Amino acid sequence: GIILEWLQSYPSMSSAQVFDWILEHYDLDISERSVRRYVSSLRGEYNIPRVATPREYEAVEELPMGYQMQLDFGVKNMALSDRKGSRKVYFVGIVLAHSRYKWGYFQIRPFTTGDLIYALNRCFQYFGGTAHEIVIDQDSIIVVSENQGDIIYTHEFEQYKGRLGLNIRVCRKADPESKGMVESTVKFIKGNFLPHRYFMEEDLLNQAFLAWLDRTGNAKKHG
Repeated sequence: GIILEWLQSYPSMSSAQVFDWILEHYDLDISERSVRRYVSSLRGEYNIPRVATPREYEAVEELPMGYQMQLDFGVKNMALSDRKGSRKVYFVGIVLAHSRYKWGYFQIRPFTTGDLIYALNRCFQYFGGTAHEIVIDQDSIIVVSENQGDIIYTHEFEQYKGRLGLNIRVCRKADPESKGMVESTVKFIKGNFLPHRYFMEEDLLNQAFLAWLDRTGNAKKHG
C-alpha cells in the first residue's frame, strides 16, 4: 500500500528510487531486482505509466585509479513541506573517474568561489585525497576568461589551486566526451536522491545526502 501510494503521488518515480526509499525508511532485507519487478506489476495493475527518458550519449575513456576526478554543478527546485511553493537548492557533484565513487555538497544559495573551495576541502577529506587532475567546465566562479588558449582563473581560485598544487583541466560546458561521468552523476542525484523529497535546511540535506551515498550512490561497485 505504501509503495502504491508513492507511485500514485509521484508517477515519474523510478523503481530505483522506490528501492532507495525502502532502504531509507524501513529495515528490510530485499533485493533491487524484486523491487523492480514489484513496481512494474503495480504499474500494470493500477495503470500508472512512467514516461521513459532516453539515455544521452556518453563516450568517456576509462582512466587509471587516482588519475582524474570530475566536477560539475546542479540546481533543483524542492517543494516546501506545506506544498505551498518551492525553494531552489544548489549543489556541486564530484566523481572519481575510475571507480565512479561520488560525493556532493548542497546549499541554499548559488555557489561562490569561497563556497566551492570549502566544498572541495570537504570532498578531499571524504575521498582521502585528491586526484592527478580535476576536470571542470568554464564556470564563472572558477574561470574569468580564456585568452588564446590560456585559462585565467578567478584570483581566489588561482591562489587555492597554487597552494594545493591542483592540476585543473577546463573543458566546454555540456561536453559528454570530456566530463560525461560527472554530468551523469548530477543527473543521478537529481533523478534518484532529490525527486519527491521536501525542502530541508542545508545541514539536514547534506546529512540525508551522505546517508544516500552510503546506501545507494556509492553502495554498488562499478563494473
